[in-house]
Amino acid sequence: MKKIRILSKAAIFVLFISSIFFTFSSVEAVRFPGRLSNGIGNYGRNTQYYYVTPSANSMKGQINSRMSAWTNSNGTGAYTPISFRETGTQSASVVDFHKGSWWSASQGIAGYAEHYIGGSLVSTNQNWYWGIVKLNTPTFDRLTEFNKHGTIAHEIGHIFGLAHPTGHPYPYSVMLQIGQGRKTNGPQSIDFSDINQKYK
Repeated sequence: MKKIRILSKAAIFVLFISSIFFTFSSVEAVRFPGRLSNGIGNYGRNTQYYYVTPSANSMKGQINSRMSAWTNSNGTGAYTPISFRETGTQSASVVDFHKGSWWSASQGIAGYAEHYIGGSLVSTNQNWYWGIVKLNTPTFDRLTEFNKHGTIAHEIGHIFGLAHPTGHPYPYSVMLQIGQGRKTNGPQSIDFSDINQKYK
């Protein structure tokens, strides 16, 4: 489905469950009810694409690295259907990366994900066709390099349909928030397992 670029005040409705905070937050499930409608690549048979907007160009290396970490699960003992490549054609992408100032540093939001059907922002209770990852400069730029990588990987996970684990005993899930004690900056076997349960 071709994207219609309409960003309205509905974006203010940004799902806080898709945001990174430096406080604890409670999420009921590891996976959102919805998912990317056209899947996440089907083992390379239906490769999907992501686009780094000019606003996020300074982070392109980190974005490519974190998308590669999701695509290549080598060493984790998991094999997933994820197949993504960067594209220079924004209309062809299903994940767009932006960087800018949407929230003040005092709000502690380093990044968040939005889910769309056409130009309409939708709830994660339904499937979506594409999404936006927003890296919020006032907070994101204060992170360590390790946590910048982790934030990008975390928000990609939200676009794929993963949520924040609640009461998770395993700190090596990239879907944990920083305030929950996340100790990884890339997806781990438990994250890939959640992907497989969602898309296989």
